[in-house]
Amino acid sequence: MASDTELFTAGHGGLVPQGDAARQAVDALRGYAFQVTAAALAWLDIDAQGRLFLEVAEDYTVVARGALEAVQVRDTEISGSITLNTAGVRDAIASFVSLRERNPTADVRLRYLTTSEIGTERSIGDRPGGMAGLAYWRKAATGADVAPLRSILESDGFALPVQEFVKARNDEAVRSDLLRRIHWDCGKPDLAALRLEFEERLVLIGRDVFRLPAPEAKRLADVLIYRVLQRSIATRAEDRVLTRSGLYAAVDEATRIFVPRATADLMTLLAPGLANSLLGHQDTGVHVAVSEPRWIIDGSALPSGRRMVPRTAIESGVTDLIRRRGASFIVGASGLGKSSIAQVVARSLADSFVVAEFRGVDAHETRSRLDTLVSRIGALQARTIILDDLNGFNDSLVASSLAILFEALRRRDLAVIVTCYFAPTATSLFHAGLDPDCRIDCPYFTAEETADLVTLYGGDPKLWGRLAHVAGASGHPQLVHAFVSGMGARGWPASAIGESLARGLSSDDVEAVRDAARRALVSALPENARTLLYRLSLATGRFDRAMALAIAHVPAPVTQAGEGLDALIGPWLEITGRRQYRVSPLAAGSGRDALSPLEQTRIHSQIATQLMAGGTINAGDADSILIHAMGGKNAGVLFILSHSILTADERTLTFLADNLLALRLLRTDGPIFPEHARVSGMLRLAQFKILAAARDFERAGACASALFSEAGRQPDDESGRAFRVVAYAVVLGTMSVAQYVDNWLALLQAFEKATNGDELLSRLRHNFEQGSDRSADVFAVLFTIGTAGLSSVARLERLIGQLDDIDPGRRSHYLLGIKDVVPDWSVFVGGPWTLERQRGVLDAVDAAGRYLRMASTTASWGLRSLTAQCWIARAVMFDEYLNDSGGALDVLDEAVGALGEDVLLSRARARVYWRRQDHSRCLEILREIGDEVARDNPVERANALREAAISAAHCGEWALAETWFLESRQAAAQVELPDMAVMAIGLGTDAAVAALHRGALEQALTGLRDALTALATLDPASSLRALYCHHVVRHAVLWAQSCVERSGIEIDGEPIRVVPGCCSNPEPPQAIAGRPLTPIDVAWYMLAETEMSGGISAGITDRLNVLLVNGPIPPLEISLRTKRLTHDMARMNVSTTFARHLWDYIEARVYATQKKAEIMATFDMRKPARGTVPALPRSDVSLPVVAGLSNDVVLAYCIRAACSHKSEVLADLKATLDTEFGGGLAQAVLSRVSATPDRPRASSSDEALIDEAGWFVRGARPAPEAYCIAGIRFFLYTARSYFRNYLIRTIASWQREAWTRIIVSERFRLSCPERTVPDIAMSLSMADDDEGFLAALLPAVADATSINLPQNLLEHFRLLAAKPAA
Repeated sequence: MASDTELFTAGHGGLVPQGDAARQAVDALRGYAFQVTAAALAWLDIDAQGRLFLEVAEDYTVVARGALEAVQVRDTEISGSITLNTAGVRDAIASFVSLRERNPTADVRLRYLTTSEIGTERSIGDRPGGMAGLAYWRKAATGADVAPLRSILESDGFALPVQEFVKARNDEAVRSDLLRRIHWDCGKPDLAALRLEFEERLVLIGRDVFRLPAPEAKRLADVLIYRVLQRSIATRAEDRVLTRSGLYAAVDEATRIFVPRATADLMTLLAPGLANSLLGHQDTGVHVAVSEPRWIIDGSALPSGRRMVPRTAIESGVTDLIRRRGASFIVGASGLGKSSIAQVVARSLADSFVVAEFRGVDAHETRSRLDTLVSRIGALQARTIILDDLNGFNDSLVASSLAILFEALRRRDLAVIVTCYFAPTATSLFHAGLDPDCRIDCPYFTAEETADLVTLYGGDPKLWGRLAHVAGASGHPQLVHAFVSGMGARGWPASAIGESLARGLSSDDVEAVRDAARRALVSALPENARTLLYRLSLATGRFDRAMALAIAHVPAPVTQAGEGLDALIGPWLEITGRRQYRVSPLAAGSGRDALSPLEQTRIHSQIATQLMAGGTINAGDADSILIHAMGGKNAGVLFILSHSILTADERTLTFLADNLLALRLLRTDGPIFPEHARVSGMLRLAQFKILAAARDFERAGACASALFSEAGRQPDDESGRAFRVVAYAVVLGTMSVAQYVDNWLALLQAFEKATNGDELLSRLRHNFEQGSDRSADVFAVLFTIGTAGLSSVARLERLIGQLDDIDPGRRSHYLLGIKDVVPDWSVFVGGPWTLERQRGVLDAVDAAGRYLRMASTTASWGLRSLTAQCWIARAVMFDEYLNDSGGALDVLDEAVGALGEDVLLSRARARVYWRRQDHSRCLEILREIGDEVARDNPVERANALREAAISAAHCGEWALAETWFLESRQAAAQVELPDMAVMAIGLGTDAAVAALHRGALEQALTGLRDALTALATLDPASSLRALYCHHVVRHAVLWAQSCVERSGIEIDGEPIRVVPGCCSNPEPPQAIAGRPLTPIDVAWYMLAETEMSGGISAGITDRLNVLLVNGPIPPLEISLRTKRLTHDMARMNVSTTFARHLWDYIEARVYATQKKAEIMATFDMRKPARGTVPALPRSDVSLPVVAGLSNDVVLAYCIRAACSHKSEVLADLKATLDTEFGGGLAQAVLSRVSATPDRPRASSSDEALIDEAGWFVRGARPAPEAYCIAGIRFFLYTARSYFRNYLIRTIASWQREAWTRIIVSERFRLSCPERTVPDIAMSLSMADDDEGFLAALLPAVADATSINLPQNLLEHFRLLAAKPAA
């Protein structure tokens, strides 16, 4: 664990972090990252009510903390294996049961993270199913028999709540409520596959929830894994929990981008608005609905089989494989009923299943669908997945995707059924992690099964059974069904027997028999049904009844289409959902040979039109619409589809980017749709939008080139001009377009020229620029949009070169947009190298050379700050990446020679010195430029003044440091960014620390008060910076208390300290995530006590009940009331305020006495119990406990008064307390205070203490013996006082002052001074006024005053003097 000195630092000197903290931490986990990634993946799957708790083994904690602290972990550090008998495993199960009970409305899940492997129990009786218990746990969670695990979980080896939890549930409930909700993430499985699954799932959530393109979503992987890593090592179980809201907050924080208002408004204007305005057809677009892909089908939408022959043997075999292996393959040719069997089994297992269709897709599409399934699997509400017609299982192209999918299914305890034509090879099964015996064949119908089907359709099995079997290619289920349903529909005519026999359906070639049977059965269909079947066979994927009838009405219309459709449903059209169908594989594509090209074109056109009907299309159908519209040459549909894409919102575009693969792949070397130039251009525009949304930069660049080439060939009429304008708007209004369109600047100039010559565009431009809340030039804003996020220094240099080639007036005009946003040009110039560094591709030598050339190029532009930033960037390369600070200073000297002195260059020079830790030189520069530095860039100003303050602090100029920290905070507060808000809190704390150093206690406590107040609104889980800020502010409060109370607090053996600037460190160490965070209310109590000890009023103690976030903490309330009363004693307060504070104190102490056992047993500073101290009626003043407490207060006050030589105030104290409590409080003691001089001799030690305190009044000079006697009496009393620590310091200080004076001015009054005074002097040389000092001094002064102390008392003092200081 890192020490506080290592944790709370001001950070290193880099302008930006030197590495990606999240990525470094994940990399440090090495072979142990699997556990964290698995938990992160499970985090993506939980719903709004879900709670994912993390239980961690000690070995995992060591690894995880090491990763956070950048410790390299050896792969050999594995701590054996775990079993069901491992204590940690049993505790985890008990913890889950407890969490379920405490969170009844939440969907509680638990993941146990350990680097240990799963082991096998020693005793055979402890092995469920004869195998390792935790391995069987997963099998039972999927479907294996629960009974073997039940008997173990109900045994005495498990906690009673676990036993009761299991006994109260049947096997299926145990499976769903327990086994599926606990996952054992053990050992070091294949991380690559898990990582891929995690990234694919991220892509889906990023798109659907946050509208993120796939590449950006994938970049979140390390961020979220790191967040799980932080959570997983939290000390408290309730802090090791992941929720959906926490996920959304983490993603939002990591991806939030802030752009100027004018930029956002213009991007909105240029997308849908301008397309509608210029192209017209406001009503031509259709709404694009975002939903699941059409090939993923919810099993509940599928009807159960009608008139199906039960195939009990096959169904039982599949069910058995699922229970034993978790997976089953049903292998057989097309039409054998594999899909029906899979659905029957899936319903019998859980009645919640999903079908993923793979029929007729090639290997590339198969892999794409498998990857899509992986991304969605966590959100599917199903227990069984059917991969229907996965005929590419053995293709090497899909092997890796299959392995990832099957591992994902196993991880979630999901069963899988695969139907396919070809048997899976042993190699394919091995790569997918499946057992070789998980296959079952689906044979043809037996003669008996055929006869049963005839019976179901009302035929005579004896007469028709054998004939149906032969006519159906010797029992081919689908062909038999076609024959039987057809005969049944015709009423089983006897004449059909002869017709069937005449066809002679017999052959030794099974395939030939089947094909012949198919042709024969199709030809036997009524003409209307046969024609409709041919037409429907051209449709891709599923279709509904309306679509089928629309296809039937294509000229020449099919007669009695409805009846023909009904005849096809079942034998030739498979039911895939509610009123959803698809053509059987036996008839798929048959229309391509049977229908004329013209008829096929008409059908494709009609399909496209029908898919667009209703004003809404499913985004998952977009590819099908495009393909059918292209095949049907349907220009109208293509135009509407393109228009809908151009006017779609960002979320829909992101979804379409994942689904419109066909559009993305359309040619860019010629028109997309040559038949219609305008439609072809619209498709090109839509293609660019989709490619830009997909971040497919290479294709987007080629598409843009093709777009403007084709735009130039548009007719020179109003329509053609409108199209060219929209082309400019769509391309130029795309964020970061300069990244991939090389001639982007030329396009911007052309667009401006077109705008100036067009009345509509000029009006739109005028309206935008005259908006009430902005004053921005359209083309300057477009320049800002296009150049945002330039990702390489080379790209920036290319842009600088292009700008140098254009008219200076145009150049200045375009650059105005950036200057308005970041006037000092720091982001424009420094952004590219920052992004290169983040990607790990920064070549500092190359970048330094490019920035030198850019400085030279821009020197004549009249933009001094831009040129200065180029020089500064070059200096940064030398200083921070080439470790050549001397070279950096030379670069800045060269810049001054070229530009003259400049605040930016001076700031950069100070930065170099600051990184060198040469604070005096840094301060010398910043003192000169502090008022002017980065006035127009609040982020840079905040950083510059922070560094100036740190340098001032290191030079001992604390007042200046405080001023600069406060000015830095003011600058940071102007920036509406989460990290800057955190930094502002830290800067305020740094200023408070500086104030305390210069002795301004009130300002210091006020600053700390404001920081704690701000922390109440800062979620520590929102970021590493936020968590660090919470920790370091609490640390600063503790340090302040130590300084004010001079308590000498030490941490890790070193005095507590606060490094200048550490509270605003922008690069906090990862190790802070592993430290427990105490409640903020604890810090409030510390600050209140500090305020009391300092004797000032900063609005803390008086308002504490308001400031506390979650209410009072009784033990700390007791401490605070004790501190407040002690403060009253120190000030010799005898007012009614003291009396009220006294009663508050007594209430607290009585409560502590009553609750002592409970407080001692349960108090946890990390999660303290809350509650108020109950009021105590004044009538209880005579209770023994109250009398004892009040006597202690009065005696302590007596000692304090005596040590100040002001014992005369005791009479005032008595008067106050008698008035406040009616003479009923501490009377046994107070009566002695007011007794006459002839009072009786003291009969107790307390009475003697009061009498002796009376010796020390104002102006009295008691004899040395009096100091000795009273000192011993007072010191011995402290052992039984609640004010012991305060009294010891008070007595020790008093005794030190008295005996320092006596051994000099009253030496003659001492016994044998030559012998005794050296001993006293030696005691006085001790530095601290503590118990050890008094224990050494008092025996020495007793000897010097001839007072004989009992031997036992001398031994007691000797032991105390020898005891080490606390």
